[in-house]
Parts: sequence; structure tokens; C-alpha cells
Amino acid sequence: MSAELSVESTAHHWTEKSSVLWGVIGLCVLFAASRAFIVDDAFISLRYAENFAQGFGLVFNQGEWTEGYTNFSWTLLLSVPFLIGLDPILFTLTLSLAFFTLSLALMHRITKSLFADGRVRLLCIVALGFGQTYSAYGTSGLETQMNAALTLWLISLAIAPSLNPRGCVTVSVAGALAVLTRPDSALIVGFWGLWILWTHRGEPDFKRRIVPLLVPGAFILGLWLAFKLNVYGELLPNTYYAKVGGSQDLSWGIDYILAFSLATGLLPLALLAPIWRPSDTGPGAEKRRANMRGLWAFGLFWSLYVISVGGDFMEYRFMVCVIPVFILVIVESLKQHVMAAFLIVGTLVGWSHAAPLSLTHRAGIEDIDMLASHLFIPVQDWEGVGKVLASDLPAGSDVLIATTAAGAIPFHSKLPTLDMLGLTDSQVAREGVLFE
Repeated sequence: MSAELSVESTAHHWTEKSSVLWGVIGLCVLFAASRAFIVDDAFISLRYAENFAQGFGLVFNQGEWTEGYTNFSWTLLLSVPFLIGLDPILFTLTLSLAFFTLSLALMHRITKSLFADGRVRLLCIVALGFGQTYSAYGTSGLETQMNAALTLWLISLAIAPSLNPRGCVTVSVAGALAVLTRPDSALIVGFWGLWILWTHRGEPDFKRRIVPLLVPGAFILGLWLAFKLNVYGELLPNTYYAKVGGSQDLSWGIDYILAFSLATGLLPLALLAPIWRPSDTGPGAEKRRANMRGLWAFGLFWSLYVISVGGDFMEYRFMVCVIPVFILVIVESLKQHVMAAFLIVGTLVGWSHAAPLSLTHRAGIEDIDMLASHLFIPVQDWEGVGKVLASDLPAGSDVLIATTAAGAIPFHSKLPTLDMLGLTDSQVAREGVLFE
């Protein structure tokens, strides 16, 4: 007899209780909070947010209109603590954890449409919430967890059995928010938008849904683009020009994906999952099979995109939004053998924490501890440097500092800063730093 239970037979199982679900999510949040850290790049957004809250606009240096951020909605949210007098760092970490909690809840919502067995649903939550990379980015101060939550929201809407006009508006708004959080989320929105159009194409009122699916999001993004043109004078962020000159070739992206695969085991198992995927003949089986094909295709699509851009120097940050998808695909292929699923997924979670850091470092990637250490280890101590500058050179000083660490040092010092990597400086981004 199959280990996958019917919805009816599990209706009163202990795994179906909301108290159990939120207890598991609570443990995941506590685990992520125990690993809380913040990276230097987060302070770039905080500096923009502080200047915005003080009435100087979304600028890095007052009076210099350069779009040195790629997380518009996240940066706006970070202005809240400056407006109401809260600790900005504590607020940032708490906000990240809130989106981490939301992403786990959305993961459960997705599993309800894919799995009948409550044990399997909880396994997905545990695998996601306790995994090395996903739990680490439960904080970090970056927009990563917000982006992951918005991605899961989109997926939950895209694979829903039906989508009425109101749901189409929700998809459109969620897609716009995702792009405002990370511009490359346009690829995510495009993929799942096309998926919705394809899977619902045969329905009688299909054409009437196109307008609510496209117009609200397009309107929001149109306002954002108009703002960018009016304030910064161009559509592309300054970070694009800063990174084009130093863009990596495909070998860097391949190394990044290989390192992620070796350190987590998720990608290879997810790609191979269709080979041993069990047959599904229950109610709604055709829709579930289609959704799993969509999830599998999205995981492959995003991995190829990450390869094309050369990966990233932070520990698998670009893969956070797709880690839930890999877990869903793997667990779905094992759902008829629940004990085996727990054993294999538990091994993957354990390996993600125990994998030798040499697997990560070999690809030129900084692990989580290394990313956090820049702010306080004696040889760098970027937070300490910024605070010393603030005490020795009070705000309002006409001293200009130059640094490649353009986060904590400028944020804490409050001094005008030349970003020598060019992320927040348009001239350096296009011409580089000139030495005479």
C-alpha cells in the first residue's frame, strides 16, 4: 500500500494541525535568528535609506544622484527605522526574519496543492528552514529573503487550480513587487507569467484575464521607470555599468553551480528526479504532474541564468530563490516512500552544514562566516573603522574618503565617500579609478 495518504485519511492526522505547522516554522525561525549576521553590502542600502528618510532623496552621497542599489522596494522599507527612531540594523534583521517566516508559510501553501501527506509537507518546511544557505539568508540585511518570499508567492499563484480576475491582479502586483526588489526577477515573473498563460489558455474566459494579469503590474513598473528616468536620468542602475567591465565568463558561472551542487546536493538530485518520479493517478493528478514539470523547468532555467551571469561571490545567494523548488521536486519524487524521503532529505540538510568549505572557496565564493567577519575581524573591522571616522571627523566635515568597502564604513562615518568599485559612483563605474 502506498505511503502517500489521501487527503481524507490524513484530515485528522497530527501533521495537519496548524499548531504543529507553526511550531515547526517557529523552530526554523529561531534557528535562522541564532545564525543572524549582516553583510557589508547591506549598509549601502541603509545609507540610501537614511538619506531618503532625512529628505535628501535616494542618494549615496548627498547631492549626487546615482542609482547604486538594485533593490528599490527593500531600500524603501529600510527607511522606516530612520523615520520612526528604531535601531536600523535590528530592524533590518527583524524584517529579513519576517520574510523568512512568510516564505516558509508560502512553502506550506504550495505543498498543500502538491502533496496529500501532511508528513511530506512538514518535511519540505524542515528541509527549507534548516538548510545551511536558506536559513543563513534568513537575515544578512540583503533583499534576498524578500525576493525568495515573493518568488514563492508567485509560484503559489501560478500553480493554483484556478485563477479568477482578482487572482490575476494579485499575480500582476506580486510580479511588479518582485522586479522592484530585484530587477533580474523579471525573468522569474516572465517564466511564471508565460506558465499561467499557457496552462489556462483553453479556459472559456481566458482572454478576459490577460488585461488584469498584465496592466496593474505594468502600471506599477511604469511609474518606477519614470521615477528612474526623472531622478537618475537613465533606466539601468549604475551597478550595471560597474559590473559590466568586470563581468565574468561562463566558467565562473559553471564553477559557481558546481560548487553549489557539491555543497548542497540539491541541483543534481532535482534534475534527476523525473527518472524515478512515481506515477500519480489520483484526483487532480494531471494538474500536479504539469505543475511539477513547471517547477523542474524553472529550476533548470534559473540555474542556466546564474551560469550566464558568472555566479556571485556570496555563498549561493543567487540560488536562494530556487532552493525551495529543488526541495519540492526532490520530495515529490520520493513521496511514496516517506521514510526514505526523510532519510535522504535529512542527509541533504546535514551535508549542507557539514560540507567542506573548500568546495565553496575553490570557486572564489565567500562563505557566510567570511562574509560576516569583514565587519569585525581586526585586520578589517569595517564597522569599527566607520565609527572611528565618525568620532574623529564629525558629520558635515568636508573630508572625502575613498574605499572599496562601500558599506559599513560610509554608513557609520556619515562622510562623503568615493566608492572605488564604482557601484555607487557613476564616473568610476564607466571610467574606473584613475591613478596619476
